[in-house]
Amino acid sequence: MLIELCVQDGSEESRLAVAALSQSGIGFHLTSLSSDDVLRDEGRALPRLYSSEGFFNGLKEIEWYAKVYGRGNN
Repeated sequence: MLIELCVQDGSEESRLAVAALSQSGIGFHLTSLSSDDVLRDEGRALPRLYSSEGFFNGLKEIEWYAKVYGRGNN
């Protein structure tokens, strides 16, 4: 199962999302977008997580995903 986390370069919220997934033991592929890329992808919250369980937008949803599907919870 491929889990992809899309983040914005230099964003504090993105850094926290990466930390939450890393600490949970969930393996993921990281895609880092520049500010220009984010502008072209207008209307979608970053950080954003794609997984077989669905799409998760923003830090709170990603932290929830890490808590529910992380180490010892699946």
